[in-house]
Amino acid sequence: FSWGSSLVTICIAFPAFVGISALLKMKTKGMFSETGRLSGKDAAIRILLAMLPMLILYGVLLVKGLNGEDVLEFVAWNPKDLPQSILISCLLMPVVEEYMFRGIVLQNMKPYGKWLAIILSAVLFAIGHGNPVNILLSLVPGLVFAETAWKTEGIRYGIFFHILVNCFGQIIFPMVLTGIC
Repeated sequence: FSWGSSLVTICIAFPAFVGISALLKMKTKGMFSETGRLSGKDAAIRILLAMLPMLILYGVLLVKGLNGEDVLEFVAWNPKDLPQSILISCLLMPVVEEYMFRGIVLQNMKPYGKWLAIILSAVLFAIGHGNPVNILLSLVPGLVFAETAWKTEGIRYGIFFHILVNCFGQIIFPMVLTGIC
């Protein structure tokens, strides 16, 4: 488990986003009170879409692992890191990132149009994940979370979807893959 990028986000990027948004008097109110709702079917589709890149990656790793290839070097799973993974990746980071990228960036880009706001929010979210693999894995979820925030006019659904995606990507899929391969 790497604390580095998470701590940078929590201790530097998040306060900077909040401080800059306050200085520029950007909109940040109302992001936790959606006016729109999603049906169960719509929510399920969005969760699956958000997980799609990760499902593909872990599917490929599973097939390779079942064929005898060493894939565990690609899986960052260690049971002793479970408490930190749950706290940081599955609870804290989804709230922080959704606040930053959908609560501040998306909300303040709305005057420039739906798709520019959604794409910019998603691209910045992906770049914030640092390395090329994580950038690719986070772009589609970023688009899903941003479009969901646009549709519902809030970030609660996005936070919930983000928590699910991170739990599967950081804990469940690596744990299963490690147990199988």
